[in-house]
Amino acid sequence: MLTTIASSNKSLYHEGAVWLHKSKEIFVTSDRLRVNGSVKVKMHCVNIYTGESREIEGKPEILMANGACIDGKDKIAVCYQGKDDINGGITLLDPYSGENMDIIKNIHNSPNDVVFNSEDTGFWFTDPSYGFDQGFRSKKVGHEAIYYSDERGNVRMVYMEGDDSRPNGLAISPDGSILYYGESGRSNSVYRFSINKDFTLSNKKLLYTSRSGIPDGIKCDRDGNLMIADGEGVVIISPDGIKQRVIEVEGGVVQLELCGDYLVLLCNKKLLKMKYY
Repeated sequence: MLTTIASSNKSLYHEGAVWLHKSKEIFVTSDRLRVNGSVKVKMHCVNIYTGESREIEGKPEILMANGACIDGKDKIAVCYQGKDDINGGITLLDPYSGENMDIIKNIHNSPNDVVFNSEDTGFWFTDPSYGFDQGFRSKKVGHEAIYYSDERGNVRMVYMEGDDSRPNGLAISPDGSILYYGESGRSNSVYRFSINKDFTLSNKKLLYTSRSGIPDGIKCDRDGNLMIADGEGVVIISPDGIKQRVIEVEGGVVQLELCGDYLVLLCNKKLLKMKYY
């Protein structure tokens, strides 16, 4: 049964979705908000049991935060989309102090999602041009693609689908052998790739195409099943693409995260949870 953790008249629960076990909070980023005449994205941490929320102010400011993941060391890797002529990047954020340090800086379009490899030595990220499309970036920079960065910050493109694609969500299998990829442009579909020893990708396979909305948030559960947030709610499929079940949510789901035994759903103006295990 779904219960409401928190709600707002603004779209506060849009992206991010990182579980902070120590404080029993979920880290979320808002959709674009109008704040004092300017477009801004806010970052919050919400206790999944009490609904208590606290806003995080980046030190320095994080411009248009988006997708995020835990880095394995109690910090959050946050994609930021940049603004105007400032390009996007990825920063490591302390979710309690707000202090952050860029690890990929000022070279990309609008980094959207990020996931670390199983050794936490490097990470993949997607880089669509949503900032330009949505009017808060002045130009496109480079290719809309999936990139990989090693621990030294050396970035290389590992997959590009085409000019009309929109690389979006990422997830990695529990054993670190499969990268899942959500495409929200030409196909509105989710694919899987085999991860090679050098962290390149191969053996692309179509797994699922959304019937409603776009497959934005994607995460793996403990058993390796893939949970996909889209216009239906949450669609759960096996690693081979066999549909297991659908958790229907009116209005759809934009992002999701496993928080202990609970599945937490981001629905823009509502934050919901249900017992998953």
